[in-house]
Amino acid sequence: MKKYAGTFAAIMLIVMCTVYSRAAAQGVYEGVLLCADSLIPSLFPMLFASVFMVENGSARIIGKWLSPITQKLFALPGEAATAVVASVTGGYPAGASAISSLYENGMLTQAQARRAACFCVCAGPGFLVGAVGGAMLGSPSVGALLLAIQISSVIISGVVLRFIYGKEECFCPAETAAERKNMAQALTVSVRSAGESMLMICAYVLLAGALGGVLEEAGITSAVSALLQGVGMEKQIAQAVIPSVIEVGSGCAAARFAGIPMLAFAVGFGGLAVHMQIFSILSKIKISLLPFAAVRLMCGLYCSAAAKLLLPILPDSVISVGVQYSPQLAQKSVAGSAALIIMCLMCVLCIPRTKCKNVS
Repeated sequence: MKKYAGTFAAIMLIVMCTVYSRAAAQGVYEGVLLCADSLIPSLFPMLFASVFMVENGSARIIGKWLSPITQKLFALPGEAATAVVASVTGGYPAGASAISSLYENGMLTQAQARRAACFCVCAGPGFLVGAVGGAMLGSPSVGALLLAIQISSVIISGVVLRFIYGKEECFCPAETAAERKNMAQALTVSVRSAGESMLMICAYVLLAGALGGVLEEAGITSAVSALLQGVGMEKQIAQAVIPSVIEVGSGCAAARFAGIPMLAFAVGFGGLAVHMQIFSILSKIKISLLPFAAVRLMCGLYCSAAAKLLLPILPDSVISVGVQYSPQLAQKSVAGSAALIIMCLMCVLCIPRTKCKNVS
């Protein structure tokens, strides 16, 4: 049954992208601009730094200092603090990148890495304070509030998962972990890992842009919105549901008219594009879909409720919602285009060469 469902979905996707090719192309074009102007400059440095801290041995040193805290809060070794810090400072994929490196270096078990992947998911200060608070709402204080709520959701979800799954695992990694690499090796591995991760992130952003454009042009987004309005949901909130589920950037752009609680849900949930990015980066860990989706949904609901509860402390927040958002994307960004080309070349060069065997 699953095989036929996948085949049907693939055929429908091909048909819709063919019929609504202009909308798909426009969505991909906007995704390229987003990657070149915003994602690559903001995410690549943090992706590199999070992996470099693990590869050069800094994570083990930090782990010794923070081990009592991470063990009591999350039932995880001290090295996991690298992933937690990376997630709340570098944005959604940075935590996953750090977790992948920790697992590959033997500092986290597979079960520990799976659990950490469920809660080390945060939008980061650059996106929340700068893009959402400053550009979309005209109020960085709202972005700071959303960031504080996101960080609290990371800590709370980590503690909850500790009591659900923590007793099934040992606290500390094995002593036979990978040896500390020299500076040149750590630099090479970190750049390659960050480049591969960045390329996958951009690819999923382009896919989400194409899918969102097709659904909008086909009228599916409007149909779902009308259905939700029919069961009592407010119009602006209903219109923001599909964009928030697909991709967090477009979801925030739509949710800004629905109120800050809906905006908080969008950044707390993260969107399918972010989820696919995390699953790709952590492909070796084989994350279970159901627990991950359940945690992300609960984090989204928690962020929405917390935002509604804390909103009165920001008197200017209600006024700022609904400010027109017009991001200044570089229409012809030479630097961004060059970065995309370089990452593509890096990915090609990093593909292992294998000899093909002739089958007689």
